[in-house]
Amino acid sequence: MPKNPITRPSTRPLFISHAAADKDLVNFFIDTILIRGIGVSQEAIFNTSATSGPIAPGSNFTEDIRHALREAEFIIAVITPLYFQRAFTMAELGAAWAFERLIPILVPPLDFADAEGILKGTQCLKIDNKSNLSSIYDQLAKAAHRRKSWISPSGHGTFEEQRDTFLNGLQARINTTTNPPPPTSTPQIATKTASKPQTPEEARQEFKARILDLKAALALLPPIVRQAFFCKTTATGGLKLPSGDVELADALHRGLVTTSQYSNGFIITKEVLVYPSENSQLNKDVDDLLIKLTVFIGRAPPAFRRDYENSHGHPADLRVARFWNTHNLRGLAPQTP
Repeated sequence: MPKNPITRPSTRPLFISHAAADKDLVNFFIDTILIRGIGVSQEAIFNTSATSGPIAPGSNFTEDIRHALREAEFIIAVITPLYFQRAFTMAELGAAWAFERLIPILVPPLDFADAEGILKGTQCLKIDNKSNLSSIYDQLAKAAHRRKSWISPSGHGTFEEQRDTFLNGLQARINTTTNPPPPTSTPQIATKTASKPQTPEEARQEFKARILDLKAALALLPPIVRQAFFCKTTATGGLKLPSGDVELADALHRGLVTTSQYSNGFIITKEVLVYPSENSQLNKDVDDLLIKLTVFIGRAPPAFRRDYENSHGHPADLRVARFWNTHNLRGLAPQTP
């Protein structure tokens, strides 16, 4: 009997990034603050710890996560000490930061001073702060004017009632989920997780290696696809091309790009917007390297980022167009990073 095709989950506007061990706290936050307090539809939330999760059995977990991150309108990161220890959540954090859709929420005992890597300089919220929780209500309620189908604001009175319920039950869940007892096995575990801080010179060498890996992956793609990645990453929108472009037709035939009709106001033009396809493994490889490079830069020593900016005249940031030009990521001319 033929197997039913595995379909990707439908787009959910709200992605919850969290460590799996914190699921009790996360589900409590979603039920009280997001669903009952703010009025977000349960179907609009991508939460891998939900009783009925968004990923179907047998599907590609990593691909579904990647798709959900890219399509989400908001990415809420519930950040606990365990969050920083999970490579997968750190990759999600890097992607959210790169897409500029991140709402980072710190859970005690973490404080603003504990924000590290790409969170440094990012406006973080505290999960035990009334005004910070209210700011989430305000931010998501604004989305109701654009996407009424997934959020129906419940009103300030209902929100404040649910907010107080959440805060009253928060401490118990912090004690049981974010502060697990220390491991009873060999003490080497603690020493293994503590790594020596990277020096600026070590960061420079790793940066060079990552740039070369990215260039090698981009070199396998036609120029039109590299340009589409540039437009997507630097938030300049889709690459605009005439619908009859020969290179575009070839890239479409090879499954490397997708398109949408470009309109100038109410006028439909003969141009299309071009985006990298999610189905190509070559594109997936580039996406992975872009995310990993973004996370690396965010966690690199401040001295490395400062020296880079002084040397090149722009930040070490993939969202900056000059970064791509400096390292010839579009033209791929031979040049050291």
